[in-house]
Amino acid sequence: MGNYRNEEHTVPIKMSFVDLTHTGVSVSKNTFPYGPAMVAAYAKKQLEEEIDLEIFRFPEEFSGYLEKNIPKFACFSVFIWNQVLSHEYAKHIKMSSPETIIVFGGVNFPENVSNYRNEYFDCFPAIDFFIEGEGELAFVELFNVLKTVDFNVERFKKSRMVTSNLNYTVDGELVIGKLQPTLKDLTILPSPYL
Repeated sequence: MGNYRNEEHTVPIKMSFVDLTHTGVSVSKNTFPYGPAMVAAYAKKQLEEEIDLEIFRFPEEFSGYLEKNIPKFACFSVFIWNQVLSHEYAKHIKMSSPETIIVFGGVNFPENVSNYRNEYFDCFPAIDFFIEGEGELAFVELFNVLKTVDFNVERFKKSRMVTSNLNYTVDGELVIGKLQPTLKDLTILPSPYL
């Protein structure tokens, strides 16, 4: 798959980066989605024209996007307050587009003790991959390794491929990538506001 080519040009891979907030009676988190924007900005810097991305905070806007677009990557930043909401969107995306790659990241991921991570993936089965810790470099690495298998998640998992900070399950087995050290040189990260 990679970039989708026709005779005239290459079509970039669609990606959505989402940090959802609840918007019932009031908006519970009306701030800039800094975390996913940092990952998206770094991905755009590294992958340039290979990708076309959008960033979302509000469910209504993300729902509108999904009515017109099917992202190849749907990436969610999750916390305790938006984990279930994010997974409901992930399930909906997987039902309409099973080949979409669902990537979660954020602080609400269990410690690697006992079977907690296996149970996490059992509770949230629409997640293909969870990036633990810092996501900027880890996401680009995941993208590049997935590209080598034509973005085929099943083939990636069956081969037990590993990238930095990555967690996933295959045949009930947890696969964990080595955690990268904390990024020291922040100058390599572009502004998420631009």
